Amino acid sequence: WLSYGQLDFDAENVCFAASPLESTSGDYTDDILYVGTIYRGIDTLQSNGSRELYNENNGDFRKDPVGGDYYVSSIAVDPVNPSVVYAGRNMASEGIHATNGIWVLDTDNDVTKWHHIEHNLNESNIWKVKVNPNNDAVYIATDSGLYAMSSLVLNYHFDYEKSTQQTIYNDSIHAITNSLIEKGDATKSASGSWFVPGQMGSAINLDGTSGSVTLSDYPSALTNISNSFTVEALVWLDDWDARVNGPIVFDRSSSDMNNGFYLKAHYNQVKFVVANGLNETAVISRNDTFPESSWQYIAATFDNGIVKIYLNGENVTPGNKYVDAGFSTVTLQSDTDLEIGKGSNTFLDGRIDEVRIYNRALSESEIKKRAKNYFGISKPE
Repeated sequence: WLSYGQLDFDAENVCFAASPLESTSGDYTDDILYVGTIYRGIDTLQSNGSRELYNENNGDFRKDPVGGDYYVSSIAVDPVNPSVVYAGRNMASEGIHATNGIWVLDTDNDVTKWHHIEHNLNESNIWKVKVNPNNDAVYIATDSGLYAMSSLVLNYHFDYEKSTQQTIYNDSIHAITNSLIEKGDATKSASGSWFVPGQMGSAINLDGTSGSVTLSDYPSALTNISNSFTVEALVWLDDWDARVNGPIVFDRSSSDMNNGFYLKAHYNQVKFVVANGLNETAVISRNDTFPESSWQYIAATFDNGIVKIYLNGENVTPGNKYVDAGFSTVTLQSDTDLEIGKGSNTFLDGRIDEVRIYNRALSESEIKKRAKNYFGISKPE
């Protein structure tokens, strides 16, 4: 690396913030350093000494629409998905209205442009941005309070230390707001379920007879899901019966089976079913063996009718690696319970950990990076 002094940052363009591109596994996924400056914008520095300015013609990152100067006050790289970079900015000229807020760069999808996330932060000076890999939250410290944004609606770690005897806490933040949110806590069954060591901390063990985890009161962020969502979990299946018919996450009415979705192990494969009214689409993964007695990372996405299934970060959807459901929206079954480890008169014999539901479809790149960088699981070569 070259020192900053060798890079000609003059007095006006003082280096204000920097963040290395590093994953949670400790491995550097690239050799880029993002450097925020006053008045100048964002520079990227590389270990070979090359340097590129990320401002003008890259989302107009140097001046706001009325010509006010600003400076980059904080930069944060997503540690799970390190191609995503967040930047906050402040006004440097008193008395001039600024288009502040958070800007985001996704080098996997569009390396040339910073995208503005305004929401209700437009007139706030941003002082610090931090990304929490455990709950998909971006925390934003401003001169008008602390904010957070996240697409994660439900987040169950099954941590023994953080749970009561039966309550499984929902560790998620699902909107930019500084008001309290609905909890979305779940309840584990009194019998047939207990805590065991998991892939990450502790997990829940289910006996295949009566053990399950139930969410009865859906938070509004869950019932508002319509066009896009992702469900993911770590699963350990103990025997063949569990791999033949093992319910993982189940959101279907047991009486009429309309609407909602479910995710399960199905004859040594993964099955994901989505429904809109009486219209139902079932997708079964390719003939990938579902290993016994080891942790597997499963994810399924619905994106405006496009359905995909992933196992250990790999897209295992049959055919062209996606299936068109024939409908573009899904209505979750808030009039019934969301069950983990329990289906229609069926219980899972195995362990479940890190169950999450997002209100958007995670990309294939994100899921692959989550498998490796966060869960420490990847498809064998």
